[in-house]
Amino acid sequence: MTCDNQESTNKPCCKNKQVKMVTISELPLYGNPYPPADKIDSGERGMIEESIGAMRMAIKDNLKFLDGFTTRAKEIIDTAKAHSMTTIDYITDEENTVPKALAISGSGLFGLLLASRRGLFKKLLYTTTGAGVMTGVCYPKQSGEMLSVAGYIVKNKGFPLVNEYTGIDLNQYFNKDNEKDKDEKKGKDHQS
Repeated sequence: MTCDNQESTNKPCCKNKQVKMVTISELPLYGNPYPPADKIDSGERGMIEESIGAMRMAIKDNLKFLDGFTTRAKEIIDTAKAHSMTTIDYITDEENTVPKALAISGSGLFGLLLASRRGLFKKLLYTTTGAGVMTGVCYPKQSGEMLSVAGYIVKNKGFPLVNEYTGIDLNQYFNKDNEKDKDEKKGKDHQS
């Protein structure tokens, strides 16, 4: 127990003690106003610092051959970025319909190539995904419009269409109001 609060001043051990209030500047958040005096910095490097420095210099001398490699790798990466950006700019230009068609069909064929040893469904899925992604790159505005229309159709007309063609009512699986009804029915079944 400490002598910090009012209730403890009535105790015999706390009667003559004064409560020391800590000011904001003394909090460790603002640093220690009284740094420890036991650390002596003479400016000389110790044995550990000397051995680490010698090891670092030996490694640095042996790794100088990587300097040329890293600069060349940076040049290659920058060149690849520049070529990719010019290709994308060329393909997304409104007047270039033939390069767009080639890019879309090429990415569809790449998807077919990825699914070459898989089943028919995966071949269709990979091919349409490859062609769809490249279509989104070539025609970004039109793709955004088509995605918003498709989202509207699925959100507002999807459940009735599935119910009409398959006879399955998806509202009972996805509607929150029906979940409350199911919980009430379960409660009545357990009471019976």
